[in-house]
Amino acid sequence: MNDGSLPLRIQAIQITGQSQLLVPVRLETATKRYAGSLGEGDPSLEKFIPFTLAGGDRRWIVVRTRFGNCCRFAEGTSETYTRFKVTYSVLGLTKHAWVQLPKDIAVDSPPDYACPTRAA
Repeated sequence: MNDGSLPLRIQAIQITGQSQLLVPVRLETATKRYAGSLGEGDPSLEKFIPFTLAGGDRRWIVVRTRFGNCCRFAEGTSETYTRFKVTYSVLGLTKHAWVQLPKDIAVDSPPDYACPTRAA
């Protein structure tokens, strides 16, 4: 949500890094509040491309992920995601902000059978 009065150009969203347990696969946007419950291919979802938010406007971001790097995490190891990084521009200046997720997301590393790259 852009709670200011100036328009913001949302350029990028980063939830996790490439060495974390969840690896981003695709970003999508929607105007609906419960966008995260929409299945892949739902016509309400759009592929993420940089967009502008007017003052007081909002947009929901859906992040599709997969397990990755599980060889670096023991089975059952947990990671919790609490915020995400937004890269935006306002008045021609690029800035970054950390935004709290509405709820924390706790993820456990999958069992060995689901992670063939995990060392035995």
